[in-house]
Amino acid sequence: MVRDNHHQSIQSAPTVLLDQLQDRVEEMARAYENHTAALQVRIENLEEEKRRLVKEVQTTQQLNDEFRRRLESAQDSSTSVAKNYDHALRVIRDLIKDGPLAAEGDGELNQAVVNDLTALEDSDTEESASTARPPRTSPPTQAPNAPFDMELLQAHFGADHLPGFVTETHCRSLKWTRLVKFLDLDVDTENVIESLELASDLNPRIHGTEEGLLFVYHPVFLEFPSEEGESYFIDWSSKEVNQRIQEYLIKKESDKKPLHVFVLPQSKKKWYYVGAHRICVLDTRDPCPIWAQLSNSDRPHVAHHIAERCHYDENQVSQSLDAGELEEVCLAVYPVEEEETNDLLSRLPEKHKAK
Repeated sequence: MVRDNHHQSIQSAPTVLLDQLQDRVEEMARAYENHTAALQVRIENLEEEKRRLVKEVQTTQQLNDEFRRRLESAQDSSTSVAKNYDHALRVIRDLIKDGPLAAEGDGELNQAVVNDLTALEDSDTEESASTARPPRTSPPTQAPNAPFDMELLQAHFGADHLPGFVTETHCRSLKWTRLVKFLDLDVDTENVIESLELASDLNPRIHGTEEGLLFVYHPVFLEFPSEEGESYFIDWSSKEVNQRIQEYLIKKESDKKPLHVFVLPQSKKKWYYVGAHRICVLDTRDPCPIWAQLSNSDRPHVAHHIAERCHYDENQVSQSLDAGELEEVCLAVYPVEEEETNDLLSRLPEKHKAK
């Protein structure tokens, strides 16, 4: 009997240990669940705090942007007032100095006023030292019909001629494959220039490289029959393309280095190197765009040229120009020292001179 009790006691011992272990596991599980729940609450609080801080940062940035905008506006206004003031002083000074209506007896008084006005100017800047008005010129004997009449384009508009600023000495023609070789153009530049012919948008076919090479496909030339022989590239483009052209040319002008210009006229099959030049952007919107000054008989010639180059319908081109959907691009061409042109000419084969 004693032996049976002892045996029963031994059998019940593992059961007690298992019960205790199970209770401990359940206790740990509850503790873990409580801890997890607490962490979840903490995470939710932190996320809420993060959203609040992000919103505060956004509000602060908006306020900062608004303050900056107002500050810049105030600075621009201040600068504008100062410039207008300086400009007015220079105009008054120039009128007194150059005015033909001034009485001879007022010479000393006029000179005293000029001296006082000059003293008020900022003598440290080049702008204040220069005259505020362009130099006087003799009036023309006969006023032209329009400053940019199409008659001024003469033979240099369209497909058959190079611009008038090109000289035989400084002009060289090459087939495209040879040009790529002698200029050592990379593949990307080669592809971009070749795409000028294939593009179908209403934009100028102009591409400039970082090395200062400017390629103009089927350009429109505007030239004045004067002693100075002013020459311009004139075209029309979207606002975005116009902005990119201006940014490129302004950057190159600031680099103080000329651009080596290549053109491919509409009727030609070769690119022509026409020399090194400075190219500057002119504003033709004031007082009146060039397109608005062309006669009804001249506008179709321009529209036809652009339509053929851009693979567009001629009537659609005319409508876009009449509606002002395209911005004018007027680029003044100024020759530079011959050494700049000769430097690139030395890299091109002599036998391919333009005729």
